[in-house]
Amino acid sequence: MSTLSELYITMENLRKLNLPIDERLKQEAAKLEADLIRSEILRKHPKKYTLYALGFDCSFALAITINP
Repeated sequence: MSTLSELYITMENLRKLNLPIDERLKQEAAKLEADLIRSEILRKHPKKYTLYALGFDCSFALAITINP
């Protein structure tokens, strides 16, 4: 399992447990997500396939903007 998948699972588990996710955690998770997308996906798939096409469940993914 990729680190990106682990991040998504962790955030979803926090939500399922109704644990508060403060703004700082959201910002740190979004930063980590952007870094992981750059390192795990964009560098390995330079044609910039979509996350969905790569098999990621993006139904609860954090919204970010990537600046390559």
